[in-house]
Amino acid sequence: MYNRSDSQLSSFNIKSFFIEWIFLIFFLLILSIFVSFMLFHQNEDILKREEDRLLTQAKILNDNLLNQINSIEQALLSTRVIIEKDGLSDKKSKDHVEEHLKTYVKVLPYLRAFVALDKNGEVIATSREDILGFNYSSREYFSNIKNNPSKGKLYVNRPYKTLLGAWTINLALMLSDEKGDFNGVIFAVFEPLQLMKTLESVFYANDMRSSIIHGDGTLFLMAPKKDEVLGIKINTENSFLYKHKLGNKLNSIYKGKTFIANDNRLVAFYTVNPQNIDVDSSLYITVSRDLNALYVNIRTEIYIVVALMIILILSSIIGLYLLQRKRYFSRIKEIEQEEEKRKILETYAYIDSMTQIANRRYFDQFLDKEWRYCQRNKKNLCIVLIDIDNFKLYNDRYGHQAGDECLKKVARVLDDNLNRSHDFIARYGGEEFICILPNTNIEDAKVICEKLRVEIENLKISHEDSKTSNVVTISIGISCTIPNENIEMNDLIRKADNALYLSKKAGRNKLSVEL
Repeated sequence: MYNRSDSQLSSFNIKSFFIEWIFLIFFLLILSIFVSFMLFHQNEDILKREEDRLLTQAKILNDNLLNQINSIEQALLSTRVIIEKDGLSDKKSKDHVEEHLKTYVKVLPYLRAFVALDKNGEVIATSREDILGFNYSSREYFSNIKNNPSKGKLYVNRPYKTLLGAWTINLALMLSDEKGDFNGVIFAVFEPLQLMKTLESVFYANDMRSSIIHGDGTLFLMAPKKDEVLGIKINTENSFLYKHKLGNKLNSIYKGKTFIANDNRLVAFYTVNPQNIDVDSSLYITVSRDLNALYVNIRTEIYIVVALMIILILSSIIGLYLLQRKRYFSRIKEIEQEEEKRKILETYAYIDSMTQIANRRYFDQFLDKEWRYCQRNKKNLCIVLIDIDNFKLYNDRYGHQAGDECLKKVARVLDDNLNRSHDFIARYGGEEFICILPNTNIEDAKVICEKLRVEIENLKISHEDSKTSNVVTISIGISCTIPNENIEMNDLIRKADNALYLSKKAGRNKLSVEL
């Protein structure tokens, strides 16, 4: 008998284990792609939200500065009207103008000073008495207006250092005489400390930075305070300011290394562009964040997700391995138990130990099942009894060991030639064999039995003492019926035995039928 354990176990491994590993790999791959996709989009969403937030903060600064510029421009216009109308020829007029200027400085928190210069650059009126009589003709903002006079223009002068060393910027209007010619300058000086507070007011993270840049690219003010970079021109070809100005947009946002600190930042730009005011130069607002700080949370999330993915992958691999290992050994145990049961059945219950075909007990069970099936479905059922001719004489001549070998060969040929799945053969006792041929009529049974007889004779097993032939032969008895309640199974077997007797009486090596 051949052992099925190896083939069963091999099939179990290949089909079950391989499919499970393919499924696990596919699942982990899809999960990794999905997680990577989600992380990428989360990163993009964070960046987009931050861009919108920075632009919002830059707009807040822009709107605040626009309000201040509009207010200062109105104050400058009002003061210019007074000066040009009444002049400053007498002390009363001068005191009136200076009182007017001091009031503006008190009312407008972003103002540091209000100053009026004559055409020679000398201070003729100011909100600060300590600079009265000073001459500022050498200042660039004075010469700029003097050389490019325009009464309708608001001059946004370049940032400069005050006498105290602080960087500031001023807004100025030209004063004119009766003919409309240049007759001096009136300007308002911004208070840098107040502007610094405004720049810091939009911060919501420690890594933020904001600044005000003059239209010519000069950095005027930066928060947090960094005095060493103030006054530097940052309008180089590769700078963000250059790109923003080139784009000619109200606002824009850029990502990369900054010109000043050479650090990676996300920078929002806003052009301070007063409506209905003719300015000679714009101002630019920037608000930015450090990209490394911005990504610190997402990086932490990525590390956590990657760690969890690694744990998941390792635990899945180890888990599947341990599960399959457990199932593998469990299956081995099951197969061994099944094999053991099968061997027990073969040895003690259903298999004839010598011929390795079914025994008498198995035949009785099989006949009972087929009898009921054929009775229920009104099918023919044939019983065939087979006897080896003169087998006692064979044993006497060749010995019992040779007789056993003869029985094995005959059984194997009989079993091999009953090809239909529902045909059945068993050792009935001694040298007798019995066959069950379900759903077979008498003519077909004769054909089958004749083939069996010929095949045994063709084995040419020598039998010198046989009274029938010089080789081993068989005699066959056949009975056939459609089972019903009036017929017993033993009756069919008895008829087959009678038919076998007729074959022996007729000279053996024949087949006979009794219906």
